[in-house]
Amino acid sequence: MINKERAAAFANGTAKKNVVLLHKNFLAKVLETLGEEASAKFSAHVQVEVGNGAKRDTPIYRFPKREATLMAMSYSAAISAAVYDRMTELEQQVVVVSAMPNFSNPAEAARAWALV
Repeated sequence: MINKERAAAFANGTAKKNVVLLHKNFLAKVLETLGEEASAKFSAHVQVEVGNGAKRDTPIYRFPKREATLMAMSYSAAISAAVYDRMTELEQQVVVVSAMPNFSNPAEAARAWALV
């Protein structure tokens, strides 16, 4: 999202150059924005394929809604709004899924099928 916004600003002349945000730059921005202690709570690693089946351990952050929004706000209001809206949409989907009956329970499954 950030790179798309930057490219659009460059294309329409509102930015003098298109600076592409790299993963390493984002990791540094997390420390700058949230601080070392707070960011450590959300630190994680994933395996990323680098070719020929080889994998590399890559540092990432897994943010809850608040911290994701704070990071987005550190770049722009438009991105912040988009991140917040998307996370709210995903939260609503989780609520719907958790309201589904437990079909492994015969009594609950029967009640659910009776309501159809």
